[in-house]
Amino acid sequence: METNLMQAVFKAGHFAWRQAISRLFLLAMLFAGLPVWADDLSSLDELAQGDNASIMQLGDALQADITQSGEANRALFTQFGVANSAELQQQGIGNQAYLLQQGEAIEASLLQVGVNNSLIASQLGANLSLVAEQRGSDNQAYVQQSGYDNEVSIYQNGSGHGVIVTQWGNAQRASVTQGYRQQ
Repeated sequence: METNLMQAVFKAGHFAWRQAISRLFLLAMLFAGLPVWADDLSSLDELAQGDNASIMQLGDALQADITQSGEANRALFTQFGVANSAELQQQGIGNQAYLLQQGEAIEASLLQVGVNNSLIASQLGANLSLVAEQRGSDNQAYVQQSGYDNEVSIYQNGSGHGVIVTQWGNAQRASVTQGYRQQ
């Protein structure tokens, strides 16, 4: 029963975030014609056919890097603000990562290895950090944090794990480990 409830909550949240990301994509496309500060950096490395990645940034001193190898991997990073950074490495088949960061001094470091892993994250505020690593298949992570000086750390290894982390406020820490940790 608990697993079914979590799946229902995750699916509802996933649908809402897909709508939000679609809206952000449209907003970013509108801003695409505007000048962006020269010190923003982004890079995309796709080492296989069928991978799809997009980085949209508006602000100052933003950095983003997406590296994908395998097939049918998807990634979308949207960043607004100052001094934000995001890094993603995806290896395997059918992995998806969607990240929104808005504010100042926000960091994300994401790794997905395997098949059909999914990560959806939103960080709004200042001095926020997300570190997520998913290995295996069909793992899902949904993260939403807003405020100041919050941190989330997620490690999932195996098959079929799911986690939802929501933090609103200041100076909060969350750490989730599921499955065995690889050395």
